[in-house]
Amino acid sequence: MNNQSLNGMPDKKLRELPTNYPRSICAYCGASDNLTKDHIPPEQLFPSPRPSNLITVPTCGNCHSDTSKDDEYFRLKMCLREDVGNHPKARKDWDAIFRSLNRTEASGFRKSFFADIRSVPLSTPAGIFIGQRLGYDVDMIRIRRVVERITRGFYFVERGSPLGLHNEVRVHADEDLQQETKETLNDLNKNILFPLAAQTPKVIGDNVFSYRFHILDENPVYSVWNLNFFGSVPFLCFSGPGTNLTTKPSSPPQVLTTR
Repeated sequence: MNNQSLNGMPDKKLRELPTNYPRSICAYCGASDNLTKDHIPPEQLFPSPRPSNLITVPTCGNCHSDTSKDDEYFRLKMCLREDVGNHPKARKDWDAIFRSLNRTEASGFRKSFFADIRSVPLSTPAGIFIGQRLGYDVDMIRIRRVVERITRGFYFVERGSPLGLHNEVRVHADEDLQQETKETLNDLNKNILFPLAAQTPKVIGDNVFSYRFHILDENPVYSVWNLNFFGSVPFLCFSGPGTNLTTKPSSPPQVLTTR
């Protein structure tokens, strides 16, 4: 169920979302008891009416517990980004987001959201200060947790078997890659990013979410994924045995400018 060679020509079939994957085991750990369904990516990202090609994977109670709060946090932080704000689906999500914040039972979430907002300095690419704007802190640990789950889910969908919790997924945001050396970035571009970009992406919901991937034929525990949200927020994810992956990125809060 792998895609074509990473350095090969794009395959038109990549446009088709997979449907022939197991429904009787957990997509994350392989358990077969007390299964429910998990949307990947979270269905909250898609405003009503939701697209007909949303993907669900089977999941056990242990793997699916406590994911809803992270999913809600993920939607909030994604949709309020300045580089996402012009996407029509993100703008349509705003009403649902603010309705969610106004719920009585969301008092803790609401308090946390407003506590994250602060004034941040703006500078030109040359480093010249041009003023202040409102921004907000982002807990990248929570963001990566959601992206890791999405990666594991699509690995299961594409491969037909779980990656397994004994193997790791490393999630790199754009902010992480910007801290790499020029040599490392050139190597990533040549061997991973450019070949992935040559593929036709699989898209869900008017470009709310898309992905490209490569799973190593000779050792499928190794894979690389390019996930993109709202056409503006990419993540680069690697799977493999934990001891053989690159250094795990740090997770300081990020500051993103609001509109």
